[in-house]
Amino acid sequence: MNTGHAPRPRAAQTPVQIPEGARLLGVSQVATYLGLSTWTVRGMIETGQIPRVRVGDCRRVLVDKAVLDRMIGSA
Repeated sequence: MNTGHAPRPRAAQTPVQIPEGARLLGVSQVATYLGLSTWTVRGMIETGQIPRVRVGDCRRVLVDKAVLDRMIGSA
């Protein structure tokens, strides 16, 4: 179906820095670390492929870097 509109250009993504020695990473940092999109990472967290760490009542999605390292090592 053609709506007559040109597709929107994708926003340029700036690389996310991962601090040296960081243990818990946010979704953007996980995506950078694994070379995946943030949408893919969110989907993997939602389906349980990547376990989420809950810190108190914080709504922020965090992932333990050690878990990612084990996932990479077992692949």
